[in-house]
Amino acid sequence: MKKFILLCVCVFSVFYGVAHSANVLIVGPSSGAEVTNLRARLVNAGGTVDVQAAVPSALSGFQQIWDVRYNTDLSSDQTAYLSYLTSGGSLFLMGENVRFATRNNSIKSLLVAAGAGSVGNIVGPSSDTQVVNAPFNGPTALSSISYFSCGALPSGALGTGSSISAASSNGDACAAKWGPGNLANALTGTVVAVYDVNFLDLMSSSPDFSKFTDNLIAYLASTSQVGASPAQPIPTLTEWAMIFLASLMAMFGIRRMRRNK
Repeated sequence: MKKFILLCVCVFSVFYGVAHSANVLIVGPSSGAEVTNLRARLVNAGGTVDVQAAVPSALSGFQQIWDVRYNTDLSSDQTAYLSYLTSGGSLFLMGENVRFATRNNSIKSLLVAAGAGSVGNIVGPSSDTQVVNAPFNGPTALSSISYFSCGALPSGALGTGSSISAASSNGDACAAKWGPGNLANALTGTVVAVYDVNFLDLMSSSPDFSKFTDNLIAYLASTSQVGASPAQPIPTLTEWAMIFLASLMAMFGIRRMRRNK
């Protein structure tokens, strides 16, 4: 009987562990320091991480996508990302300072297409040291962050979004977010944009960079609706098979108990 109970526990543990594991995609060069550092933080947070140099054809299985190709035009990926956001996905986009206009403009184009309203152009911020706004000042406590030459969206040019971090003098935001309900054409989707690569690339130079990354990961995980279970889910064919197997095992166990009386 003990063996029977142990077998049931193992079967369901394996099934539910696989079915409910987090899936995160990083789009970027596998040899890059930003990818290596980000992957370590995601794994530390319990994520199962896949790294691809380009956007794959199927995105539906990923709860979070981190596109860290700060020097790559997103125009050819816009349709795929819009579809992903419409499905309730959480998307991180890496931008950069004013010298990376092609990348930054393609992020703006994607945001506008998703329904983010009047998003402005990237400028040089009044300060690279910025106040970190809630909820990104937790769960790891972080009040401010000092970037290395970031780009910024001017205050009032975030459309329907809001700043993640902003200069205290004028509100220039080196990081911004558009959460569920903020994107008119993808109401359940989430976009986080940080216009700086160095917080990932040079993570070892400041403990605040890893804290900031951990808080971004926590936020994107909390908003993603990809793979979320409904209140009363209808079992899939695989789940029906598991239920049938469990029923057979239970019947076998009951018969064994009766014979041993």
